[in-house]
Amino acid sequence: MHCRHRQRTKEETTIQGQQTTQQGNHIHATIPRRLINNYSEMLKEGIIYKIQHFEVATTARSYRPVTSTNNIIKWTPFTSIVEDNQNRPIPNHKFEFHPLDNLVERTNKTDYLIDVIGLLTTIEGKTQTTTSKGETQLRHIYIEDERKNSFRVTLWGHTADLIDEETATDNTEDKVIIITSTKVVLFKGENQLQSTYATKVYLNLDTAETIRLKERDDKPREVKFIANEETKESEQPQQKTITELIHMDMPNKEEQFICKGIITEVRTDVDWRYLSCTTCKNELDAQRKCARCNNNIDYPMQRYRIMAIISDGIAAVNIVLFNKEAEKVIGKPIEKLVDISEKEEGKEQVYEILRQCEGKQYTFKVKVAESKYNNERELKVQKTIAIEEQDNKTNAIYTKGDEETTEQKYGAMVKQEETSEKEDLDEMDEKENTNKRQIKRKHIKNKKEKFNDHMLVTTTTQNIYNI
Repeated sequence: MHCRHRQRTKEETTIQGQQTTQQGNHIHATIPRRLINNYSEMLKEGIIYKIQHFEVATTARSYRPVTSTNNIIKWTPFTSIVEDNQNRPIPNHKFEFHPLDNLVERTNKTDYLIDVIGLLTTIEGKTQTTTSKGETQLRHIYIEDERKNSFRVTLWGHTADLIDEETATDNTEDKVIIITSTKVVLFKGENQLQSTYATKVYLNLDTAETIRLKERDDKPREVKFIANEETKESEQPQQKTITELIHMDMPNKEEQFICKGIITEVRTDVDWRYLSCTTCKNELDAQRKCARCNNNIDYPMQRYRIMAIISDGIAAVNIVLFNKEAEKVIGKPIEKLVDISEKEEGKEQVYEILRQCEGKQYTFKVKVAESKYNNERELKVQKTIAIEEQDNKTNAIYTKGDEETTEQKYGAMVKQEETSEKEDLDEMDEKENTNKRQIKRKHIKNKKEKFNDHMLVTTTTQNIYNI
């Protein structure tokens, strides 16, 4: 049997899934709570197993992942599973697609969950909302059936992350979306689909139904992105200098900023590409498994992940460019560089191409993050706003007057905090804990050292650009 879907319920009462046979039939299987620890690490989605000594039990009354009302497979303490390495013609996926134009018959019914397929036409930004179970996120998307009828799907919680704006709006081809284990609810007089905890999302999966929907139009349909109010605010980020981004308090991981700088060096000690999941953009592990989707990927995608050093003439920091934005900066699709890398001396030729972005000035929309290689900060590019060629004699972005103004501004900021902290020390009662005073003094000392480091970076950078 082929393990098609593995789901651990939110309350962790059971592990449920579907097994597909060589004849293409599938059946609901469940592992009781008391046995979860015995089997949870053994089962991997996409692997074929021989299963023995299980119990045939009565089917679940609600939220079944299959329509069948027959019996289910239930694990017992004596159930054995062994991976079958024979090349058996068992399909990786088995869906029971419900017609989108007949959702009314499933309204508010939860005996079984339905799979749907359609052409993705619209994706909205994620929003936060409060439910009876607490705060969660959601995302609305719109899909069309073969008759061009439109339907809204609400992806709740973790399922909102199973599709993202960048992948969905890459309009190189139609986006046919498969959404599993959904339920139909009546909202404002209209039937709409909602995800469940077991929902999975697939984009352009290789199925006959996908091919048929793609062939419906002569040219790819553009997927529309609609920003909600939270997304609109995030699309108007503050402009910051690199110095400010380095020394500011660590912002929210979703907060974005505009910064300008010159790429001074493409790092060759870090690989410029990675293997990614075909459903999401997540990096695969050494066994080509996606931790986010919990899938083993036989034919992963190669994506750009270029690390470089960017400077504004005052300070410098690592910056990371991912697939679409890296292609804008490099000017070549990753497939081209992959082909070059496979030739003799191809590695050096690739880095020569990558280095062509050095010496140019860029305006980026970025997020601030901690590097996975060390504890230092790095900037992750979200959007390339502008690219400008630079005169070699005037590579520095700021004039000398601007540099002095920035230094004075930064120095004044540190000194002001230092003065304030000294006043706090003076106001402390002499009997107050000595430990607290020592911590305050250490904090002041760190501020001084940070400012001195900043001045050293400024001087060094000035010398570089004056050569």
